[in-house]
Amino acid sequence: MITFLAGICILILGYLFWSKVAEKIFGPDDRKTPALHNPDAVERVPLSKRCNLLIQLLNIA
Repeated sequence: MITFLAGICILILGYLFWSKVAEKIFGPDDRKTPALHNPDAVERVPLSKRCNLLIQLLNIA
């Protein structure tokens, strides 16, 4: 049980600190995605946040 809790703490601390380091190193990307930059109405179609969330959930499941 101690190992499990230590692992959870390491993950939380890693998330909190590494996210700030990674943002400074890589920086946010403000470019448009191919779906917004060059839509073709077949494969590159902009989706709503709701559809995108559903697709991500189905990919996890």
